[in-house]
Amino acid sequence: MTSRWGVANGYRDVLRISLPLVASMASVTVMQFTDRLFLSHYSVEAISAALPAGIASFTFLSLFLGTAGYVNTFVAQYSGAGNRLRVGESLWQGIYFSVGSSLLLALLYFAAPSIFSFVGHSQEVRELEVVYFRILILGAGLPVLNAAVSCFYTGRGKTRTVMSVNILGAAVNIPLDYCLINGAAGFPELGIAGAGIATVAATGVTTGLFFMLMFSKANRRDFGTWPPRLFERDLFFRLMRYGLPSGGQFFLEIFGFTFLI
Repeated sequence: MTSRWGVANGYRDVLRISLPLVASMASVTVMQFTDRLFLSHYSVEAISAALPAGIASFTFLSLFLGTAGYVNTFVAQYSGAGNRLRVGESLWQGIYFSVGSSLLLALLYFAAPSIFSFVGHSQEVRELEVVYFRILILGAGLPVLNAAVSCFYTGRGKTRTVMSVNILGAAVNIPLDYCLINGAAGFPELGIAGAGIATVAATGVTTGLFFMLMFSKANRRDFGTWPPRLFERDLFFRLMRYGLPSGGQFFLEIFGFTFLI
């Protein structure tokens, strides 16, 4: 192992790239964990509702997260081939997919009462589950968008940038959770609804940071990230062809865990 540590493309390089990526992928679950941490001090019913509702929302989200993350492959391919303008085109196909995903996920807003009627929890807990789930699912397009846009960096091995942005977003969630759940600093006391709003807002901050970085002058010039690229049917369907199986596998893994919970 020692002989492979310091060489080019050795263990050190693998860890240098992969460890920040692992931390970044945990951002959604870290935010929901923060929600539950604050809700555990708010009420028993709220913390009882937050876990199943959060896991349920992430289960539906996982299919789209896994698919959007496949943009990473196209970015890596075109960057390695020196075809930088195709990087921007690939990113925009991921953005279009994210917009469509947000609309599909939003439809689950209306199915929320039916979803949690099968769980067998008390009426009060079910009502809180529906509230939290609906807020998270309405904002679910943002993590999908983050997964697609972050590929601009992960596909080129710049995983520390992605980690830094996600850590900042998770950090923003902490004071928002405290204020919106408990009604501090002039904010209304919203309980579990405040936890959901805080998570969506913090995810939106992450999205904004990614776009600010992606649309910098240098990136617009070198990778064609702006102006918006047209919808390219062949490239988009290649993303669907290879990305959907990846997203499906991720969904099945999360669904199996959710089923046991």
